[in-house]
Amino acid sequence: MLHSSAPRTTPAGTPVETIESDQPTVGCDGGDGPLGHPLVFLNLLPAGAIDCPYCGRHFVFAGDPAASHGH
Repeated sequence: MLHSSAPRTTPAGTPVETIESDQPTVGCDGGDGPLGHPLVFLNLLPAGAIDCPYCGRHFVFAGDPAASHGH
């Protein structure tokens, strides 16, 4: 499940969306339908967070890291 929280800002002052996930891997397509970007899958572990290389959205892992290592 993904949850949006208060936006961060870039050095230019534009807001960056921060999204919390209880899953260790998330997919990002920019969220703008046909105006978005190619779908990329991002691994939030082991760092616990990652920025999308296309749109800059900031994803944060809010789940249990121990529970996410199953196969």
